[in-house]
Amino acid sequence: MRITVAMKTGEFFMDVGFRESILEIKTRIQRMTGIPIHSQTLTTVYGCDLADGFDVEDYPAITDGARLHLVVAVPGPRFTVTLKYPSGETPMEVDGAETVLSLKEKIHIMDGTPIRRMSLSFGGAEMADSATLSDCGVGGAKGFEIRVSVKTMNRSSSSGGEVQARTVEFVVQTSSVFHNARIPVEVPETATVDELSGMLIGMGLLPVDGYVFVHKQRLM
Repeated sequence: MRITVAMKTGEFFMDVGFRESILEIKTRIQRMTGIPIHSQTLTTVYGCDLADGFDVEDYPAITDGARLHLVVAVPGPRFTVTLKYPSGETPMEVDGAETVLSLKEKIHIMDGTPIRRMSLSFGGAEMADSATLSDCGVGGAKGFEIRVSVKTMNRSSSSGGEVQARTVEFVVQTSSVFHNARIPVEVPETATVDELSGMLIGMGLLPVDGYVFVHKQRLM
């Protein structure tokens, strides 16, 4: 089948097979364009990243005529920042080109701080999720300290409105078969395993079958 690969400088067509892996497609793109495999990120029109170890058939969104986006990573300067918490501080190595949201995901994986409630501030101003660390001036003359705080959330309105549905945040750690990916997710606390699986499949992060969920050495 034929797909379109779009990037900032243009687009091109590729003929791919259902059993062709994403890594094989990236290898062909490297031969065609010279873009290193490690600098390539392929995403669907829904914004889901495609994992190297999966095949085309694992992604329902990839059909004949589908359009994929190729994002080429431009490496930024690497440096160590100090994450300042109310209870202490911890160092973390970062890339100036990564976004604030990406940093939040790393912090969530490291210490479990909920992403939706997390606020990162630098130089006295809250940092926008879509901005890069370099955009915010981190690592420059203003220094390397980033403050981490947790926002409080009202569970109901002062007028006695409906109580918001409670959610839980956790990280899905995949096996080596799926490249040891760590996927931060947030679901209603009443969600079932089937609903979690359906959400991850719909986002293009997991194939439709061939795996099980395990928690504390127990099958879910």
